[in-house]
Amino acid sequence: MKRTNLLTLMLGLVLVIALVAGCAAPAAPAAPAADEGAAAEEAAPAEAGEAPAADAIYIPVISKGFQHQFWQAVESGAQQAADDLGVEITFEGPETEAMVDRQIEMLQAALAKDPSAICFAALDTQAAIPLLEEANSRGIPIVGFDSGVDSDIPVATAATDNVAAAALAADKMAELIGDEGKVAVLVHDQTSRTGIDRRDGFLNQMAEAHPNIEIVNVDYGAGDQLKST
Repeated sequence: MKRTNLLTLMLGLVLVIALVAGCAAPAAPAAPAADEGAAAEEAAPAEAGEAPAADAIYIPVISKGFQHQFWQAVESGAQQAADDLGVEITFEGPETEAMVDRQIEMLQAALAKDPSAICFAALDTQAAIPLLEEANSRGIPIVGFDSGVDSDIPVATAATDNVAAAALAADKMAELIGDEGKVAVLVHDQTSRTGIDRRDGFLNQMAEAHPNIEIVNVDYGAGDQLKST
């Protein structure tokens, strides 16, 4: 019964995260590059702090980063859900969405605190699996959000159907250019499930439904606005 209640709390937490993030306002204009670095360092501390009291329900939430306004909305949703459900959370992510190793360090540090459960948005579909296996062996439930892993260890994953969303984007692009021409594709990354599914969903829909459109290049921005532009 205790495990069932904990899973219910976790799913409620992730659902509120998803709802608040989905309702986030459009991104504001980017700040100067020098300010972005300082803000990221302040928002993503190296340590999540001391472990909470043994009798508290504690759930670390590990995101893919703090670089974009989206993740700030996710953090707000996570804290709102924690307050509503009466649980304690920490929220952190690496300074950029290219820092897979840093995210793995955060996951390892979270496990060391023996949490009640973990919410995890993976930067890489494979890299975290050994630590997720450790969590599973210790009876620590994992719920994925935004970006999943190539494993059935997470008890649930709250995410967009990125293949379908990317297919819709391909159809809209085709409509805008008269269903013919040349298109270059810039993907935010090539390691996360979101990046892979969005790329493949777009390219496959173009190939199947819009054969008169040529894909001239596929490149990756590593979640970095400056690199992407």
